Amino acid sequence: MNSLDTVTILAILVFIISLLDKSTVNKWISTIFIKKSPQLDSLNALIIQRREIEIERNKLSAQDNYARWTKLNRRLDKLDIEIQSISSQIKSSNVTSTATISTIVTILLSSPQWILRLFYAKTAVMHLIPGINTFPKPFSLILRFPWGKYNTVGAVFWAAAIDIVLTAIKNWTVVTKQLLTVSNTNTNTNTNNTNNTTTKTDASK
Repeated sequence: MNSLDTVTILAILVFIISLLDKSTVNKWISTIFIKKSPQLDSLNALIIQRREIEIERNKLSAQDNYARWTKLNRRLDKLDIEIQSISSQIKSSNVTSTATISTIVTILLSSPQWILRLFYAKTAVMHLIPGINTFPKPFSLILRFPWGKYNTVGAVFWAAAIDIVLTAIKNWTVVTKQLLTVSNTNTNTNTNNTNNTTTKTDASK
C-alpha cells in the first residue's frame, strides 16, 4: 500500500470519527466493558427490603402499636443509611470508570488525526510534473504544508482536501433529504386539500 492509499484511508477514517457522538460511544463501550457491580445486587435487595418494611409500618397505627411501629421506623432509618452508603460507593466507582473510558475513547478517536500530523507531515502523496520551476511558491507551500518538498502534494493537504469533499457530500445529502421531506409534505397537503374539495363537491350534489 503506497502513501496515497494510506493517507486517503486515514483521512476517511478521521472524517467518519468526526461524525460520531463521543457520549454515545462512551455509553456503548461502558455497557460492554464495565461489569455489573456486586454492590448493585445488594442495593436492590436493600431497596426491596425497605419497601416491604415501609408497607408493613404504614399498616400499623403509631398510637395502637407504638413499640412495633417505632422498631420498624428504626429499621427504616438504618436501611436508609446503608442504601445511601452503597449508592455513593457505586456512583464513585462509575464516575472513575466513566472517566477512564472517556480518556481512552478520546485517545482512540483522535489517534488517526495525530498519525497524519506526526508521521505523515513530510510525506508526499503526489509529485507534480518535474522540471516546472515556475510553480507559484505560496501555492506550493500550501500543497506541501507543513514540511513537504517543493512541487509535491503533502499528506496533510490531501487529507484536508478529502475532508472538504466528504463534508460537502454530507451537507448536500442533508439538504437534499430536507428538500425531499418538504416536497413530500407539500404533496400530501395538496392531495388532502384536493380530496376535501372533491368530497364537498360530491356532498353539494
